[in-house]
Amino acid sequence: LAVLMVATNTWTEVQATGDAPEPRSGHSLVVFGDSMYVFGGRNKEPQYFRDIHRFDFSTCFSIQYYLSRARSNGHYKRIETRTWSLLNVPGPVYPPCTYNHASFAYRNSLYIFGGYGSEGTDSGPRIGHRHSELYEFNIGRETPTSPRWFAVALHPLNQPIDRMIQIESLDIGDSAGKYPTARLGHTITRVNDIHYLFGGWDRNGYRSDLHSISFGT
Repeated sequence: LAVLMVATNTWTEVQATGDAPEPRSGHSLVVFGDSMYVFGGRNKEPQYFRDIHRFDFSTCFSIQYYLSRARSNGHYKRIETRTWSLLNVPGPVYPPCTYNHASFAYRNSLYIFGGYGSEGTDSGPRIGHRHSELYEFNIGRETPTSPRWFAVALHPLNQPIDRMIQIESLDIGDSAGKYPTARLGHTITRVNDIHYLFGGWDRNGYRSDLHSISFGT
């Protein structure tokens, strides 16, 4: 974990305590409130993950930047407390172990879509499966129970959903009117209240289709 000091254009490695994620690639990272969440990924074995780690910025080092009255150069002050935690998430719903998925935070929840792993219904080119599910983790919603995963707007061939969110394909190329195929390496970008899913790699190769994810009001 490293931090970029924008004012000085320098990188600094963060030495943190707690349950840090083990070395991995293809994971996702989103920031929500005072915390950063790392989900999934794989190691060199390969072993695929579905664990979720939180890095708490409220206990992280606080950087205070000020200018000297006599000089124009800046100074930093650090408070050395930096903590990772591994979240113990109750079931019964869990996303599959996956990497090269896409994730985003919206309305007090973390969402993940797609990816590639050792379990699923869409067989990969070697050993593994691509994913076409959308899952929600209610990190900021007030509930009577601890935060947990929900299955959201799953592909019709998979298990029943807990929540319904509208996923549409834009009238662009061969994506018109279609649910996104199982894929990995795609991106999801938010514009106002709509999230756009673009590209990736499915069983037919590299894609350039564009889909919208609308959460309504």
